Amino acid sequence: MAKQLILVRHGKAENQLPDSSDFDRKLTNRGRRDATEMAERLKARSIKPSYLFSSPAPRALETGEIFSRVWDLDPQTIT
Repeated sequence: MAKQLILVRHGKAENQLPDSSDFDRKLTNRGRRDATEMAERLKARSIKPSYLFSSPAPRALETGEIFSRVWDLDPQTIT
């Protein structure tokens, strides 16, 4: 059986504030909505990975958590 690697970029994130780090940006409402929609679209096409990995950046973690809920997986953080 062939293995597949599916890469997903985080959803739309907040604008970076002048005194904050790019790393700390979180998802916007649109980003959460889009991530949920994409996870559901992939699931509808019978695409469900065995593993889910995420960057520790808040926007990536939140995207991973959304996908993990839709796909019933536990996100595993990588640094």
